[in-house]
Amino acid sequence: MKYFLIPILIITGNVIIAQPKSNCRIDIYLVKNYVRCWDTVTKKIVPFNVTIDNLQDTAFIKDEEIILYTFKKFKQKIRIWGSRRRKKITARLHSLQLSSSVNDRIDSLSLSLFGCAAQFAIVCDGEIIYGGCLNNHMSSWVPPVVTLTGRDNEIHFGLWPGIAPTDPRENPKLFDCLKKTGRFKFQKKYADD
Repeated sequence: MKYFLIPILIITGNVIIAQPKSNCRIDIYLVKNYVRCWDTVTKKIVPFNVTIDNLQDTAFIKDEEIILYTFKKFKQKIRIWGSRRRKKITARLHSLQLSSSVNDRIDSLSLSLFGCAAQFAIVCDGEIIYGGCLNNHMSSWVPPVVTLTGRDNEIHFGLWPGIAPTDPRENPKLFDCLKKTGRFKFQKKYADD
């Protein structure tokens, strides 16, 4: 009986080892033409209606450059958008650590300090997950959509709390892909909280 099990274990082990690694691919593209993302009358986010055809031909940040995606949660008091009231919320920080600096790429866009100078879209396995504005890191203007800012080897995806009914950054497909490729790190709180 044991002589019968040995070949089965060897074959099973080879099949498990030969399983292909996940082919999840995450790229960040710039949008060719500006897409309206905020309704000034209703003061609400307009759904990000962009197709793959609306994106530039080459990725602004390629999958191979992404080392780690960090998602942090912590409690914070903030001012509610469009109000003077303060409310305690669970803040969420999303950032990507990259293998190369993005300074030259971002600087080459000559982003304005005011308004949404360029737009981006995160694409996971050929599907647009969400998009928003690429913001100048020196700008104090915070648009009411997801913003991408970055310097050196890190970029951040910001969203003013209370704007969107659901946080587009917390997309299950994106998180699953990052987890499959071993590039997802969740922290409930900062170490100094």
